[in-house]
Amino acid sequence: MKCIVPERRKFIYLPALNTAIVQYKRRFVGSDGQEYVSNWWDKDSPFYYDCGLISAYYGMDVGVDFREKFGLNKEFQLYADSGGYQVVTQKANISSLDVLQWQEKTSQYGLILDHPPYEEVGAYQFGGNIYNVFDKSLQRTRENAELMLKNKDKDFKLYGVIQGESPAQMKEWHKSISSLEDQYEKFHAWALSPKPSYDVMKIGLFGVMALENLNTPLHILQVSGHDSTLISAYIASLYKRKVTLDSSSYMIGVRYGQAKDDWDLRKSWNFGTEETKQPVHFSRMPSCDIIGRILSEVPIKDYDSTHYNFLNLHNLLKFIQFFNYLEVLSEKREEFVKYVKDNCNEGSKVMMAIEMVDYGYENGLDRAFEKYKDRISMTEKPVKQDSIFGEWK
Repeated sequence: MKCIVPERRKFIYLPALNTAIVQYKRRFVGSDGQEYVSNWWDKDSPFYYDCGLISAYYGMDVGVDFREKFGLNKEFQLYADSGGYQVVTQKANISSLDVLQWQEKTSQYGLILDHPPYEEVGAYQFGGNIYNVFDKSLQRTRENAELMLKNKDKDFKLYGVIQGESPAQMKEWHKSISSLEDQYEKFHAWALSPKPSYDVMKIGLFGVMALENLNTPLHILQVSGHDSTLISAYIASLYKRKVTLDSSSYMIGVRYGQAKDDWDLRKSWNFGTEETKQPVHFSRMPSCDIIGRILSEVPIKDYDSTHYNFLNLHNLLKFIQFFNYLEVLSEKREEFVKYVKDNCNEGSKVMMAIEMVDYGYENGLDRAFEKYKDRISMTEKPVKQDSIFGEWK
C-alpha cells in the first residue's frame, strides 16, 4: 500500500464519507493478482490517506461505534460536521448535545451545530432572503455553540462556524459566537460557510474575512470544483494556519461511472453504469495507476458497483494529488497566477477573486467588498448545494 500523505500539509482535502459501509468494504482481486479493499485507510487499500469528514446527521444513524464499523485505525483523523445543512434543507430535528456526544466518541474534530441563515426551498436547496431569518438563525446557533462549549471534553477540538452574506453579517455572526470564548474554552478552529460554495468571489470574500480576523486552523465547507479549489488554495497560501476543504465529488465514480482524467481534472472519462447503459472498457483510459492496476482486465459484461467504487478511489487520488500540487505551486505567486491564466475557462472569475483577496489583504474586508460587491453572488433566490455529488468544473 502506497502512502500519499505529504510531508508538508497546510492545504488539505477532506473526502466526505457516506454511511454506506459496504461501499468501503468491498474486496476485489485486481488485474495484478493482488486483493484490494475499496477504501483509503485499510492495509489492503490501493493507497493510504489519513483523513476524512462525515456529517453527524448521517453518522449518528450508524452509532457511536462508527469507527469500529468502518474499520478506521486510531491514526485516521475524522472530522465530524454537525448536520446544520440538514437542519435547513431536510428540517432535521437533532440536538446539539447528541451531536457533541457522538462527535466525541468517534472523531478528533467537530463543528458546532449551526443553523444556516437560509430558508429551505426544495430538496437540498437553500434560498429565500437571508435577512428574514438571519437574527433567528444566529440566536439558535449561539445557543447550540454555548451548550457544546459548556459540555465538551477539554481535549476535544471544536470548530466554530461563520455564516453570512455581507461583511457586516459575517462579522456580527463571528462576534456573537466568539464572545462565548470569554466564558468558556476557546474554539480550536473556525469553519467558513460561503454560499453558494461554487462562487469563487464569495469564497474569496470569506477568505479576506479570515485573513483579517482569524488566527486558528480553518475549514471551508462544501467546496468542490476546479476554480473553487484554486481560490481556496490561494487563500491558504496567505493564511498562516492549516486550511482544510471537504467535498464528496470523488463519488462520481459509483454515481455516474466517471473517472477524472489523469492530467486535467476538468475532464472525465465516462465508463457508464447500469443506469446510463453506456459502458466503455476500463482499459480505454491511459496511464491510470488504480484503473490500470485493478480494473484493466474486467470484462464490460461483469461491471458492477464494486468496480465503480474503485473509480471513486481513482478520483480521490487525483483530487489529493491536485491539492498537494497546488500547495507547492501557491508558494510562488507568479507561477500560481500563470497556472490560473493558462487553465481557467474564459469567463472564470478566479483571477478577479485573487485580485480581490490581494486588495482585501492590504486594505481590509469592508473596502474589498465595496469595490467588488457587484461581482459577488447574494443569495435571494434558490441556491442548489451539490453536497452529495458536486460537479468538478
